[in-house]
Amino acid sequence: MSESTANAGAVQEIRRLRDRMLPMLRELARQFQGRLAPGYPVIVDDVENGGYFGLALAPEYGLYVLAEGERLVVQLQTVFWRTDVHSSAGRERFGATPRVSMFPISASMSDAQIRDLLARVLADWHKQPLLIHQSDS
Repeated sequence: MSESTANAGAVQEIRRLRDRMLPMLRELARQFQGRLAPGYPVIVDDVENGGYFGLALAPEYGLYVLAEGERLVVQLQTVFWRTDVHSSAGRERFGATPRVSMFPISASMSDAQIRDLLARVLADWHKQPLLIHQSDS
């Protein structure tokens, strides 16, 4: 099988998944309109030329579906925040570190599985600290 034939199969699969996910992404974007930084949320949709689509809530928060070779992967971008407010016993722990998770997906996944993917990004978004408290003396 040639590379273009394999890639054509992935593009066909990502189109099917895009048709199912794009209405969900648009509804999320509508709900977050006016609650995010100026210019966000952004729906990216370049299946034909780039082989990807997704939703960005902020520069480091988003969910993207990519065609990689002959398979589909989902890329979840979130930020790792410090969860402790006290010194961590000599261990360095850095906050605001970008975290990218990638794993394979399929166009045959159920709507519930798609909503679970979206919920993972939203859960990390809602966990981010909005106020900074210092407790060390």
